[in-house]
Amino acid sequence: MAAAPLVSVRIAVVAFGERLSVLAMVGSAVAIAGLALVCLARAGLSLSSSVWIVVAAMVVQGIYHPLTRPLLRRYSGLEVATYGMVFGTVMTLPAVPFGWDRMLDAPASAWLAGVYLGLLPSALGFVLWGYAVARLPVATPTSLLYFVPPVAVFIAWVWLGELPIAAELLGGVIVIAGVVVISQGDRLRQALRRSSLMPARSGER
Repeated sequence: MAAAPLVSVRIAVVAFGERLSVLAMVGSAVAIAGLALVCLARAGLSLSSSVWIVVAAMVVQGIYHPLTRPLLRRYSGLEVATYGMVFGTVMTLPAVPFGWDRMLDAPASAWLAGVYLGLLPSALGFVLWGYAVARLPVATPTSLLYFVPPVAVFIAWVWLGELPIAAELLGGVIVIAGVVVISQGDRLRQALRRSSLMPARSGER
């Protein structure tokens, strides 16, 4: 799922004419390598039907992010997130009868977890996401999605007591390096270029 930025950036380049620098492409490759290391550290590689469902979900998510940009020119991030969640809820209503009995029998902890997932990662997350996408090139905010697996490993360690293995920690470091290259690479290159020009100019004086 965290590979959705690849789809988002491709759509942004084709549909909106956004330019993708060499450093952004290099950073994406580095982040994907770290992402693969984190995701395959325990589970390995499989190509079951469930995997293809997740791949389809990744593509849909990747399409969603850049295509909200035209809406964000007219509506606020709160409005776009609200409309998206309302329509998403309507789409799931036909499935309610299949899980109604389990919902009624669910303990309070499950309902609290559901409320938490709806309010914080979903509602608040997409409002902040809309704010970022409206103001930055698509490649910059979507690159942060590469952090999802390393952050999930960290939360599982703190919350569930699942100790990360060395491959997951190494993959997380690689992901961070890739995202830094994507988001700050051009600034660092310009800063290095300015610093290299300063001694030459002082020598000329």
